[in-house]
Amino acid sequence: MFNRIFNCYVAFLFLLALTLPVESSSAPISVGDSAPSFELPDLLDADIIDRLGDHRGKVVYLDFWASWCGPCLIAMPKIQALQDQFGLDDFVVLAVNVDREPGKARKFLKKLSIHYRNLRDEEGMTPAKYGIKAMPSSFVVDREGKVTLVHQGFKSGDEAMLREHILEVLDRDV
Repeated sequence: MFNRIFNCYVAFLFLLALTLPVESSSAPISVGDSAPSFELPDLLDADIIDRLGDHRGKVVYLDFWASWCGPCLIAMPKIQALQDQFGLDDFVVLAVNVDREPGKARKFLKKLSIHYRNLRDEEGMTPAKYGIKAMPSSFVVDREGKVTLVHQGFKSGDEAMLREHILEVLDRDV
C-alpha cells in the first residue's frame, strides 16, 4: 500500500514539474492567507466557468485531485458525504482535477458517484498558485476568502477532523 501511495506522489510531482513553468510556481498557501482566485471550466461541461470569488459568503472546501491518485479514491466519497451533510446554502465543495486527459477524470467521478462541483486544470496553473505538493490536497476557505485549514493526503478517518473543522468555521462565520 505504501509503495502505491509513494508511486502516486512521485508521479504527481513529475507531472507537475513537466506542466509548470518555473516562474509560475509559488510558496504553499498557509492558514491565514487569502485563497488565490481562479477561474476554471467545469469538468463535465466546459461551457460552465466557475470562480472561487463566485462563492464568497460561503465556506468552501477546495480539493485538488487526480484520477491516478489512490488516496483520492478514499477521499472523494467522504467529501461527497460532507457536501450532502452541509448542503449548498452555506457550504460548497469545489474540486480541481489535474488530469491531462479529462475523460479519465470523468470516468472516475462516474464510478464513485461524485456530484459536487468538479473543475479542470490540466495546465496545472491553479495547483501552482496554491503550492500543491501532494495529492489530494485540500483547503477550507472561510466566507471572507481566508484559508482556515490546509490538509495534504487523505486516509480513512480524516473526514471526522474535517467535519469538525468545517462546523467550527460555519458556526464562527454566521
